Amino acid sequence: MLLHAFAGRAGAGQILAAAAGGQPAGVALLSAVSSCFALGEATLEQFKHLAAADAGPLAGLGALPDLRTIRPKLAALADRTDPVAVQRLFASAMLAADPVLSGVYYAGDHFVPYAGAKPVAKGWNNKRGKAERGRADTHVTAHDGRAVCFVTGEPSGLAATLAKALAELTKAAGPGAQIMVGFDRGGAYAQVFRHCRDQQAHWVTYRRAPLAVPAMLPVITTITLGGKARQVTWAEETTDIKDYGQARQITLFEHGTVALQILTSDLDACPADILAWLKSRWREENFLKYASENYGTDKICDYIASISANTKVIDNPVPKKENAAVREAEKALADAERGLAALLADPAITPAAKNTRLIPAAQQKITAARTRLDAAGIKGYKTNLAATRDGEPVTADFVIGSYHELWRIEKNFRMSKHDLKVRPVYHRKRESIDAHLSVVFAVLAVIRFIEARTGWSTKKFVRTARRYRTNQIRAGHHTLTAEDPLPPDLREALTLIK
Repeated sequence: MLLHAFAGRAGAGQILAAAAGGQPAGVALLSAVSSCFALGEATLEQFKHLAAADAGPLAGLGALPDLRTIRPKLAALADRTDPVAVQRLFASAMLAADPVLSGVYYAGDHFVPYAGAKPVAKGWNNKRGKAERGRADTHVTAHDGRAVCFVTGEPSGLAATLAKALAELTKAAGPGAQIMVGFDRGGAYAQVFRHCRDQQAHWVTYRRAPLAVPAMLPVITTITLGGKARQVTWAEETTDIKDYGQARQITLFEHGTVALQILTSDLDACPADILAWLKSRWREENFLKYASENYGTDKICDYIASISANTKVIDNPVPKKENAAVREAEKALADAERGLAALLADPAITPAAKNTRLIPAAQQKITAARTRLDAAGIKGYKTNLAATRDGEPVTADFVIGSYHELWRIEKNFRMSKHDLKVRPVYHRKRESIDAHLSVVFAVLAVIRFIEARTGWSTKKFVRTARRYRTNQIRAGHHTLTAEDPLPPDLREALTLIK
């Protein structure tokens, strides 16, 4: 009688009629199957334990169909019916008849193992503590424990499946419905929070470890649960979550230490209500256990294998292979350098043997290792350039060549630190420091100008030009100039600088 009352209030007749395509026989069949499942049967095989003449009238039939005919009839209905759409219709009707006044829903992942021979992806089975083949179901239940909707697919984390489950919940609850989704730490990621915000739904979850240090002092409050008063100590504050923004954080204390931290997007609700909502998430776990034991949600009848385009992102083996080659080359180079150091420090080997035979061989080994290291690995270059300064399209050679010119910047830094002695700076006043740096960078500009005009390195130009002096001698009213004649190459370089 309770089943008939619930089905009538939820409009099950119209929903089953839509699923059966309006065929009376299909509606009766779906009604009979629903009634048998409601009576506690988990699979079609268990229907044989029901008296066909007694169970049939529950669905308006003279008797239950035979097992040999019920399977093909259900298969024909399933082929032309969207089960998720039927579930959505049931959920919408149920929520319309008995709304969830608090607006709180719970989402949780449930792994279902598969022992068949079909090619099925693997997932983590919490019950057995190991990876197994199977599927992952994400169930959404209301605050009072009623099942609302579900999604199913390949095993993945709640961070990936919660978005689809929230979309189904939004369709079932209807436009404008108040929704707060509670989930465990498996979904406590910034991308999940952003998706909830985009769907205009609040969220509440536990903070993942490590816990943050509370910035606010704890407050002792007396709350009443189930007619019993108890004291709860918490601290409430606003925190910043990377890649999301601001969220509300509630820290619960027990015996003077932090017990857990709750994150939520609801900035107005009472902290006691938020604690009670998240604590009530055990109803989701109870539903999963009850549905598995009584309705056989863990029993998979079949997996259908079909050929389709695989859009799943897989790891590229090339970077892994190249990284392994780089590690091997780095290890070989380090071994060669350590071998040379041990050779130089070995007193048992004569200097003659070291210089003539051992040291050249060790240096040759180091050179070969460095060559392998330079050739190993793969490196990518990323740029936002669309065209060069000449308007030509950007090519790979242009990008790589431009990046390799960075050595000029490093050269300037090296020259300023070592050749020009830009550091240490012994000045204390800002004006003196600015003057010191201005002089150094002015000299650096002059040096770079000389190198660009002559093609000489700074060391070569200084060593060549510093040997030549010009002396002026005053004799009475006459000034005599004595100078060394400049070599042709230096004279040409000075001409280019002028």
